[in-house]
Formats: sequence, C-alpha cells, structure tokens
Amino acid sequence: MGGGRVLVRLGAGFASAVVVGVVGGVLARVLMRLATVAAGVEGSFSWAGSLIIVFFFAAIMMPGAVFAAFTRRRRGLIPLMLCSGLLCVMGAGIAIQDLSAVNNRAIPSTFEWILVGGTAVGILATVLAMPALIARLLRRVRQST
Repeated sequence: MGGGRVLVRLGAGFASAVVVGVVGGVLARVLMRLATVAAGVEGSFSWAGSLIIVFFFAAIMMPGAVFAAFTRRRRGLIPLMLCSGLLCVMGAGIAIQDLSAVNNRAIPSTFEWILVGGTAVGILATVLAMPALIARLLRRVRQST
C-alpha cells in the first residue's frame, strides 16, 4: 500500500468518525435533553457540556474507524463495535439516571415512563447504528479510490 493510500485511508477513518460522531452526539444530546424534560427534572443546558458529549462520541469512535479504514474484512468492524459498546455503557448510565429521576418523583405517570424510556432507547439505538454508518462511509471511500 502506497503512502498516498495510507493517508487517504487514515483521513477517511478520522473523517468518518468525526462526521458520524458529531451527528450521533448531537442526536443523543437532544434525546438526553428530552429525557430530562420528560422526567420533569429541572435540568441545565450548557454549550460546554453539549460540546463535550459530541467530542466524546467522535473521539471514542475514532480508533475503531481508523482500524476499519485499513481492512476490508468483517473483523475490521469488531473495534467499531467495541467503541460503540463503550458508548452504550455510558448511555445506559445516563438512562438509569433519567429513569431514577422519574422514579424519585412522587407519582410518575405512565406517559412520563414511556417518554423517558423511549428517549433512552433512542440514545442506545443511535449509538448502535454508528458502526454501520462509519462502515458505510468507509466502503464508499474505498470504492472511489
């Protein structure tokens, strides 16, 4: 593999992680805010906190995306899935926190439980879709080079 191809694949790995990480992070942040509102908890919104969430989504997916950029085999997706699994653990922690906030209220309504549970499922679905999206972007780069 020539030096030019290495740089293209390295750049494709970084770019795909950034693009999918930013989109996934923003979507997850919106869902986190909806979960807080649905739980009836007084939440605070900060741009710094939101940027950190988006940064972590992109940064955590970066190693897996770079590794996947250098292989065409399915086993190249394993690091992406591991990175996604790490984000799932973080998402589960947030979901547990939001669900416990609803449970700590006097009488949470069924509607509140459905909203908070739905946003938690949305966050996890977003995270689980990220490896497939990165792999798709990398496949397109490979086909064009």
